[in-house]
Amino acid sequence: MSSSSAIPAKAWTSGHSLASAETDNRLQRAWEYTISSMGEHGTAEELANNNFYKMMFGSVDTTDKLSLNAKAAALKDNYDIELSDTFTEQGISEALVSQIQAKVKQHVHVLYNADYQAGDALADDGNSDRGGFQMHFSPSGDGISDLTPVTNKQQYKEMMQSIIDTAVNELKENATYSEDVNAKSYISQLGADLKSYAGHDDFTTFSQAKLKSTAPESKQDNYEPWGIKSGANTRITMQRYFELEAEPTKATLGDTDQGATLDSLTFIVNTLRSMNDESALENKVAANENFSVPIQTGHHAFLLKLTPELMSAVGSDDDIADWMADTFGDGYDFGADDFDNYGTGTKEEMLTHTRTILAKLPDLTDDFKRTVSEEALRRVGLEDADEDSLNFHDVVIDNIMAVMNEYFHDYSSTHSESGQLTVSQLSNSDHLASDLLDDAIWQSRDDLGDMIPDENTVIVADTNWGNGDNHKQFGYSVSPHTGAVKFVQVDEQGQISTKEADKWFSESTSILTDISQYS
Repeated sequence: MSSSSAIPAKAWTSGHSLASAETDNRLQRAWEYTISSMGEHGTAEELANNNFYKMMFGSVDTTDKLSLNAKAAALKDNYDIELSDTFTEQGISEALVSQIQAKVKQHVHVLYNADYQAGDALADDGNSDRGGFQMHFSPSGDGISDLTPVTNKQQYKEMMQSIIDTAVNELKENATYSEDVNAKSYISQLGADLKSYAGHDDFTTFSQAKLKSTAPESKQDNYEPWGIKSGANTRITMQRYFELEAEPTKATLGDTDQGATLDSLTFIVNTLRSMNDESALENKVAANENFSVPIQTGHHAFLLKLTPELMSAVGSDDDIADWMADTFGDGYDFGADDFDNYGTGTKEEMLTHTRTILAKLPDLTDDFKRTVSEEALRRVGLEDADEDSLNFHDVVIDNIMAVMNEYFHDYSSTHSESGQLTVSQLSNSDHLASDLLDDAIWQSRDDLGDMIPDENTVIVADTNWGNGDNHKQFGYSVSPHTGAVKFVQVDEQGQISTKEADKWFSESTSILTDISQYS
């Protein structure tokens, strides 16, 4: 067997070649944040200009708390400072408020954040409230190098107080006021009182009420001063983005029998086969290699990329189970029973490979990596030093997996006070251990040589996640630990990592099947 590090990169390149070319296809790179941004809340830029930048100012009927400009108007006559005939209290007050508004636009940015969540659960209709639009603060004002997400009331208050300080200092340096001591003193005192008010709960209450007043009625509970939990209705947002009819023609996944991974792949292939009547899909791809098919999942709406690997399944006459067995191996469903296709070597070689994989494990808890590494190396070290054909799977993979399982099994009793692992992680610890081990092996592939079988990955989806012209892909690959098929992400360098299929697919997952509606 040869090293297969180039294989996932090859699979990624195949998918990427479809995703990166110039095209007039309106579906190109329509990933979740693009679609959500076209939905009920508007784009991030629209939200910033119409909602966030205005929520500190003005008035709103739903609260008696004051905005910054209303507070400034209430304070403007409170200072025993004699201004020259050139200035008035109202004029300086309004100038300071205008300066604060300008600084808000310079230092505050609204960005889509896929991790900004109202919850992890899927609704009954398959919609999800993952993701959202979140306020970010740039202390320098350049908006690039120092963006920091605003996540709570205290950070919101501190951000506004910092902005007021900046506005006060810049206004005092303005040529209009810089030579007038009394005018600068007035600006300082009014600014100090506005800064104090910005740190008060009354101001936060006004901000939230003002922002909520701009929300669609059904979404008001998702609005808070530093962000909007998306709560996006993916059905509505996808229809708007794709300019579809209210009820586009679609096929739906429905009940699952084999689990989310196999059922989602089966659904994708069988649906595309049904769309390929009289070679309709194959003709589309032949005419435009970038042609894509929209799929809506519980958490996301994205594009099926009709890669050569995926189209080989679509054009095959084989039963779907036979195609999977031919593509991924006989153990694609429940895992392999025979690991003779793994490499062999001496104990020292097995110890080296063990260290390579262990180095890629994450620091899941304070002692996870250290504890698992020490015990796994101890067990591998017990192997016969004179044996030169130790099986990599039997010696390295099985020992690491056994040690991780024992660590998670004993965690509740040995780490009762730390609580670094959730109840969900511990209740699914065998699944967690398998994913951690697979990811570590995939990351170590270049160093493992022929110890593990060649990679076999089928890319099925494009994203617009990634850097520059490159984008991450989604697909299905074989677990190096079990030999079963997994739903995976493949990054720009061809690096594979596990994705939890049941958090990406649900019974309501649907594929738009009428090509005429979107091509």
